[in-house]
Amino acid sequence: MVKNDITKTMLMLSDIHRRLMDGQVYLEAINEVDTLIHNAERKQRTPVEVAQPEYEVRTLFGDFVDNVQQGHHVKMSDQLITGIIENSTTDSMAFRRMLLVTLELGLENNLITTEQLTTLFRHFSQPQVLLSHIDEPTNKAAYGRSIAVNIIRLMLIADRSGYFFLTQDDLDKFLNTVGMLPVLEKDSRGFVSHVGWVHMYTGIANLYSELCEHDELVRGNKIFLLSTLVEGYKSIDTPLDMGENEDVASFLIKLFDQHRLYQEFFVKEVEIWRTEINHFSIFSKEQWVRLFNYRRLMQSLIMDGNLPSKVMKAIVKD
Repeated sequence: MVKNDITKTMLMLSDIHRRLMDGQVYLEAINEVDTLIHNAERKQRTPVEVAQPEYEVRTLFGDFVDNVQQGHHVKMSDQLITGIIENSTTDSMAFRRMLLVTLELGLENNLITTEQLTTLFRHFSQPQVLLSHIDEPTNKAAYGRSIAVNIIRLMLIADRSGYFFLTQDDLDKFLNTVGMLPVLEKDSRGFVSHVGWVHMYTGIANLYSELCEHDELVRGNKIFLLSTLVEGYKSIDTPLDMGENEDVASFLIKLFDQHRLYQEFFVKEVEIWRTEINHFSIFSKEQWVRLFNYRRLMQSLIMDGNLPSKVMKAIVKD
C-alpha cells in the first residue's frame, strides 16, 4: 500500500474536519481518522538542529526573571521574544524551563504586548515548527515540539484571559495543523534525563483542553479534536505511563460536561477499541502495550467522579 506523505495527510485530515463542520460525517470520522493514521508515511531519521543558547542570551532571560520576581516589572523586550523563538529547540533542561517561566511571568504581570503574542503564536503554530521531524523515528526535534505545544497553550490562555489577540481565522488555520499532532506523534517519552519533560501526549491533551474553552470552537471542531486525540492515543505502541492517561482523561471529561454528543461519540470509539483489543495476537508486544495504555486511560476515567453514566456503562461493559 502506498503511504501518504505529511502534506497529503494534512490535506486529507483537513477534509475530514471540513466534512465534520458541514455535518456530512459524524461517527464515520472515527474510522477515517484511524485509517489516516495507519496510512501516514514514516520517514527515515534526518539530522536535527538543536539550539545552543549563548551566554548573553541566558543572561538576558535570567535578568528578566530576577527583575520580575523582585518586583521590578520591566516590559518584555523584542529581544526576549526573538530569544524564545531562536532557542526553543534547545536540549538544555534549565533553559527549556527558563523559556516557559519567562513567558508565564510576562503574562501574569502584563509585561507582554499583543503584537509580541501574535508573533509567538504565528511562529509556533507553523507546521514546519509544530510538526518538525514528527514523521521520523524518535529524535531530538521532540524537545522543540514539546516547547511549541506548551507555548501555544500559554498563548491561548492569554487570549482567553483578556489579551484577545487571536482571530477566528487564526484558530481555523491552527486547528488543521494541531490535529496533525496526535495523527503523527509517536514519541511517548515522558521525562528525559538532562533534558526534562517531553511528554507530548500530556502537552497535546492540555492544549486541546484549552482550545475547547474557546467560544470560537463549535461542535464540529470539538469532535475533530476528540477523534484525533483518541485515535492517536490508541495507535501508540510504546508505553504511555507517565501520567498521559490522566491528562487525556481530563480533556475527555471536560468535553463530556459540555454536551452529550461528545459522550456518544466516545462511547462509539470505546466500542470499536474494545473489539480491536479482543482480537489481537498474544505474541505481539506492541499490542500488549496498547492494551495497557487503554486500561490506564479507562481507569483514569472511571476514577473521576464526574464521568457520565453512559460512558461508565460503555467502559465497564462485558
